Amino acid sequence: MVKPFFRPSLRLQWKLTFSYTWITVTTLLILMLIGIIAGSETAAADFSQLVVAALKEHASELVPYLSATPPDRAGIERWLQQPENLTTQVVLSNLPRTTFSVTLDGLIVVVDQQGAVVASRAADSASVGPLSAQQLPRQATAVLRVALVGQTDERRLVTSLTDGTVIAAYPLVGAYSRIEGALVAQTTGLSQPSLLFNALFASLIFSIPVAILAALIGTLFGFFTARGFSRRFKRLSSTVDQWSQGNFAVVAQDPSGDELGQLTRRLNHMTTQVQALVHSHQQLAMLEERNRLARDLHDSVKQQIFAISMLLNSAKGLLRSDLNRAQTCLEEIDTFVQHVQQELTSLVQALHPAALEEKGLVVAVRELASQWSHQSSIAANIRVQGDPSPSVRVAETLFRIVQEALANVARHSRASMVEITLTGEQGTVMVSINDNGQGFELTSGRGSGLGLLSMQERMRLLEGTLLVESAPGQGTRITVCCSDLNSGKEEKEGMQWSRSRS
Repeated sequence: MVKPFFRPSLRLQWKLTFSYTWITVTTLLILMLIGIIAGSETAAADFSQLVVAALKEHASELVPYLSATPPDRAGIERWLQQPENLTTQVVLSNLPRTTFSVTLDGLIVVVDQQGAVVASRAADSASVGPLSAQQLPRQATAVLRVALVGQTDERRLVTSLTDGTVIAAYPLVGAYSRIEGALVAQTTGLSQPSLLFNALFASLIFSIPVAILAALIGTLFGFFTARGFSRRFKRLSSTVDQWSQGNFAVVAQDPSGDELGQLTRRLNHMTTQVQALVHSHQQLAMLEERNRLARDLHDSVKQQIFAISMLLNSAKGLLRSDLNRAQTCLEEIDTFVQHVQQELTSLVQALHPAALEEKGLVVAVRELASQWSHQSSIAANIRVQGDPSPSVRVAETLFRIVQEALANVARHSRASMVEITLTGEQGTVMVSINDNGQGFELTSGRGSGLGLLSMQERMRLLEGTLLVESAPGQGTRITVCCSDLNSGKEEKEGMQWSRSRS
C-alpha cells in the first residue's frame, strides 16, 4: 500500500515532471560522454601535430640562450630539465571544458643553425656535437633541414615511425627573423587509455553541478508542461463525472488538435449518441408502461365497468316491478364500484412505487405483497436470502415483474397462497414467485400471454433469464435472474422456458 507521503508522486503531473528531469539529465550526460570520447580519439589521432604545437609554444623561450655569444649551454640545459617547459594543454571538450596535459618525453635536442647539438635531454645522448653523432633516426635529418630553413608548416616539421615514435622539429627564430637553430623532439605516442581515463575523471567532477542544474531546468520545464496536460485531464474527468450522474448537457471543452483533443471530441460525440439512446429507451419504457396500463384497464376495470353498466340497466327495469331484485342489483353495483376503486388505486400506486426508491426492493415487494394479499384474499409469504439490493434500474424491473406475476395469479391461478423469494449474492439478484394454483400446460399457448411476454421483454433489456415452470394442478413458478449492472459481473443469457414442473 502506497504511503500518503509518496501518493502525490503517482499523479500524472509528477510522473511527467520526473520523466522530463530524467531525460534531460541523461541526455546531457550522454552528450558529454560522447564529446569527451570523440575529443580523446581526436587527440590520439593528431598526436604528431600536438608535438609540433608543444615545440612551437615554447620555442621562443630558448632563443635568448641560443643567440648569446657564445650560446648559453648551461641555461639551455636547465631549461630542458624543467618538465613544464615541454608540456602543453590539449582541449578534449569545450562543454564541459576538459583538458589533458601532454608532456614530451624521450630525446629533446637543441641545435644551432649549422645543425650541431648545443644541448640535449637524454642520458645516452647528452654529448655535444654534430647531430649525426646522436642516436636519432634518419627521418630526423629531413625534419631538421626543414626547420633550419625557417619553415613553419606543421605538416612538414613532423614525421611518424612505424613503432609509433614521433619526431618533430621547430625553428628558433631570433631578431630580424634570423634562424638561430632548431628544437628537435623524439617522443612516443600518446597513451589513449590514460587520456580517456583523465578525460572521464575531469568530466565527472564537472558533471555533478551540471547535472544538478540540468535537473532543476528539466524539473521546472516538466512541471509547467505537465501541469497543462494535468489541467486538461482534470477538466475531462470532471465532465465525465457529470455524464456519470446523467447530466449529458455538459460538453467537454478542449479545442487543441492533439490526441487528447481528438479524444475529447469523440467523447462528446459518443455522449450525444448515448443521450439519444437514453431518450429512446425512456420513450420505449413509457410506451411499455402505457401498454401494460391499457392491458390492466382492459382486463380488470373495463370488464367491471361493463358489468356495472349491465346491472344498472337491470336495476332500472326492476324499479317499478320488483324493488327487492332492484335493490340486490344496486348492492352488486356497489361491490363492483369498490373493486374498480381498488383496481384504480393499485394502478396509480404501480405507476410510481415510492417505496422502491426510498426503502429498496425488499421493502417495496413486502408492501406490494401485503396490499395485494388484502385485495385478493390470497396469502403472500416473503423470503429473503442474502442481500438483494440491486441498482435502481434493476430493482424497478424486478418490481414490475413481481407486479405482473401477482396480477396473473389473482386473475388466472385460483391459488390460495403465493411465496415470493428474493435472493442476492455476488452481484446476482434472483426473484422467484411460486403459487399453489391450478397451473397450466405450457404447450397450450397460455404460457405466451401478454403478461409473460412483458416479463420476457423486461428481462431481455437486462440480459437476464426468465424461467417458467408449470403443469396442470401443480401451480406455477416464475423465476427471474440477472446480474446487477453496477456490479460488473457477467450477465445471464436470454429467455428459457421449461415444459413441466418437477
